[in-house]
Amino acid sequence: MQVENLITRVDEFYILRIAPPAPVIEALTKAVEENSRMLESEVAFIFVSTQTPESVINTFVEFGYEPRELSDIKVPAWREAAQESMPANTRILAKKLRAERVLKPL
Repeated sequence: MQVENLITRVDEFYILRIAPPAPVIEALTKAVEENSRMLESEVAFIFVSTQTPESVINTFVEFGYEPRELSDIKVPAWREAAQESMPANTRILAKKLRAERVLKPL
């Protein structure tokens, strides 16, 4: 997990095929979000392989993460951060973490 400029990015995690995805994803997203909120992050991007099964993607959706294309990300700073850190052959899952954007230094 990396937080920079109020944007959280997760691009390296592994779920064993034998592990049930729901409890693993719940623990992962909970830890990411708790740490991100402590750092005042506005949004979290989780990058998953294009080979990730839809059942795993759907589990992320259950925890509030939505599949996004770069063109769907309307905040320029968020889109730029996602584009810069998006590994090849991945999809973006995004979740807004704050109701209001931070427009002044904290």
